[in-house]
Amino acid sequence: MSAIKRPIIRLLASASPFARALGVKLYFSTAARTCSFLISLTLALPVRTLETGVMNVKKKILITLLMSAILLCSACGGREEGHGGERTPKEAEETSPLMEGSIEVLEELPDREIKIPDYLTEGQEENSDDETCGSKKGPGEKAGLLSGEEQAEKARQVAAQIEESVNQVLSDKDFYPHVIGIFVNPECTQFNVTFSGRELSLYENTLPMSLCIVGDRFQLYQGKQENELMTVVNYIDGDSGEIFNSVNSQEIK
Repeated sequence: MSAIKRPIIRLLASASPFARALGVKLYFSTAARTCSFLISLTLALPVRTLETGVMNVKKKILITLLMSAILLCSACGGREEGHGGERTPKEAEETSPLMEGSIEVLEELPDREIKIPDYLTEGQEENSDDETCGSKKGPGEKAGLLSGEEQAEKARQVAAQIEESVNQVLSDKDFYPHVIGIFVNPECTQFNVTFSGRELSLYENTLPMSLCIVGDRFQLYQGKQENELMTVVNYIDGDSGEIFNSVNSQEIK
């Protein structure tokens, strides 16, 4: 037996039964071997203290070693629990797929009067931004005269909302368990939604209507007239790549 191991064994032997048991238990955990030695050493110190008669010095060492052992064991335990537990919301968000493609906003637009179609305003609460464009709107009423810059700003707002909403759908496996990808083209006239299977939830079946509405709303602020608005949503089988359902906004008007 080496000269280094003998003092440690004698020290453990002089400790209380509880200290020895705790030391042996922690020894078998690779992450806590250091904690085992420090706790055993700490609990053994009072015996040595009484024998030597230097109580104050030993007491300071005892407190220091005990605090170090507690901190080390807490750190080891935290790391082990972190690896074995569930993913945090931040980790889940980082590993969730994001919207594919990007929406491009046209900046050079002529000033024009914009009329909001019924299906784009029905059931929606008007916000303060909408009221700045004219009087409070009802279904089919005019939004007012918008400059090209105002139209582009509203289109940017809609584009940001689309990206945020799509990313939320992709991360929400409770309501959209089979959605594995959503692609949008630059003009926001087409969405390709990829599924892991063809048996869809209620929310997945109603998703095309929502995408059609936001797609048409974006186009409205990009120079298109009401009769020109058209958004297509394709449902794609992730295994075969086949389009098994297709809906366009003309069908929901």
